[in-house]
Amino acid sequence: MKKWIISFVVIIVIIAGAWFGYGFIKKDATPAIAQIATTSVKQGDIEVEVSGSGTISAEHEIVKATKGGTIKTITFSKGDQVKKDQLLVTFEEDDTSDEVKQEQLNLEQKKLDLKEAKKQEKDQIKNQNIYADDSGYLTSLNVELGDEIQTNTVIGTIQDVSKKTVTVPFNGASIKSINPGQKAKVFFLDSMAEVKGTVEKVDTIGRAAAGNIVLYDVTITIEGYKAVESGAKAQISVYTADGTINAIETGEMISSSPINIIAKTSGTISKIQVKEQDKVQEGQLIIQLENDTTSFEIKRKKLELEIEQIKEKIQSYLDNQSAYEPILSPVDGEVVTSNIETGSKVNSGQEIADIVNYNELTLIIPVDELDIPKVKIGQKATITIDALPEQEFSGEVIEIAKEGVAKNGVSTFDVTIRLTRIDGIMAGMSAQANILIEQKQNILTLPIEAIQEMNGKKFVIIATDEQSEGQSESGMKPSSSNNQRSRNMKEVEVGIHDESTIEIISGLEEGEKVIIPITSTSTQSSREGFPGIGGGFGGGTRAPISDGSGGGGRR
Repeated sequence: MKKWIISFVVIIVIIAGAWFGYGFIKKDATPAIAQIATTSVKQGDIEVEVSGSGTISAEHEIVKATKGGTIKTITFSKGDQVKKDQLLVTFEEDDTSDEVKQEQLNLEQKKLDLKEAKKQEKDQIKNQNIYADDSGYLTSLNVELGDEIQTNTVIGTIQDVSKKTVTVPFNGASIKSINPGQKAKVFFLDSMAEVKGTVEKVDTIGRAAAGNIVLYDVTITIEGYKAVESGAKAQISVYTADGTINAIETGEMISSSPINIIAKTSGTISKIQVKEQDKVQEGQLIIQLENDTTSFEIKRKKLELEIEQIKEKIQSYLDNQSAYEPILSPVDGEVVTSNIETGSKVNSGQEIADIVNYNELTLIIPVDELDIPKVKIGQKATITIDALPEQEFSGEVIEIAKEGVAKNGVSTFDVTIRLTRIDGIMAGMSAQANILIEQKQNILTLPIEAIQEMNGKKFVIIATDEQSEGQSESGMKPSSSNNQRSRNMKEVEVGIHDESTIEIISGLEEGEKVIIPITSTSTQSSREGFPGIGGGFGGGTRAPISDGSGGGGRR
């Protein structure tokens, strides 16, 4: 019971002490005093940079065999320093001239075979149409629609029954004046009939006759005169430029002979264009055939394929013979790996050596996707090395990745920087780079906190004369009311900025004072309710600054 009373008293004392302390603190608290800081528009420089970190690396060049072959000589060893275009490897050469010659002969033979195959295929298609070889009447037709016929089958005959000829001799003196196409008079002795004819053919060689004379035969054609039968005797006179010349003998009338219509290929008769006894003209289509040309097409395509294969084989021999050009070093550098031996065979694309150029050092840094559009090839960079903290190095952007890498919802792009001075730097060292993406000198500037934004426009608050005079050592003065500051707001045009300073393009002059609004108490400091800071005249935001991420950023 006694212990319980003691505990109760202790608790009462503690509660009373806490209440007394709270009243004392509340009574003596210093009320917040709204204060301001002012700043002046100044001439200055702004540099906008993108930064990032990475590891220094050297330029590697993997030397590979462009063709397969047997290594004849190796002129380097691991650890050697080599120069660009220095001889590294030579190969043994193979003589394939005999193989090339044989394949070239084979190629020529295949080309001849292909030419013949194409002709056969073309003739096969052409011969599917059967034409009249002469004009006349279709005196016979031996086939019907749908018949299967073979090559050289006689399918009918053509004869011009109205056309007759007579051949008579002339002497050597007369033959000189007679030419084909001249008109002639034909007098039949039996019927005493006289008709017109035309010189069709003249023999200029001659034949020996009795009495040691030479006779020359002339053939006369008569058309459209059917009354005269074959064998009738006729006397011929030819009208020439030298006058009418008579044949020295009579001749017998001969009717034209039938001409066979012969199929030049096999096939099935698909169309018959004429009927028996029809009159046809030379070259007129008589019959159409259908036949399978697949075998000819297959033969042609097979030969074309064989020709292409032979060409590739020849080229392969030529390539192998000319492939063994020596391998030269593509760069200056040190040979760090080599896995070949003299006499060994290598395949096309096999690695010959790995050459590192330690005089060409690069640094790859990741840059945020918001900043990468501002990075350009050729931009300068300042580089610091963790292992060399007292030195600063320079570099230049030589490559920008075309594809980014996403991580935690943010994409970064690799930017490669070549170091322009490498004294003391070694591959593998950690480094940071600042890429200068924009720079302006001798421009009007303000601290970025002085800029307010409202409704998409930028403003500053102009300091009054009272606010600009007599500041305390801390630079603070009691602030004026929000209404007064609203009257002193002035719109400005801004340009580039870094994390602390922003360019003033227009709206202010050098030396003008503006307010940087803040609130000060005895225990803390915070922003006051000015436009653009979240209070005052409708609120707003400070001019935005894009902070880099993923290893890159802007300074």
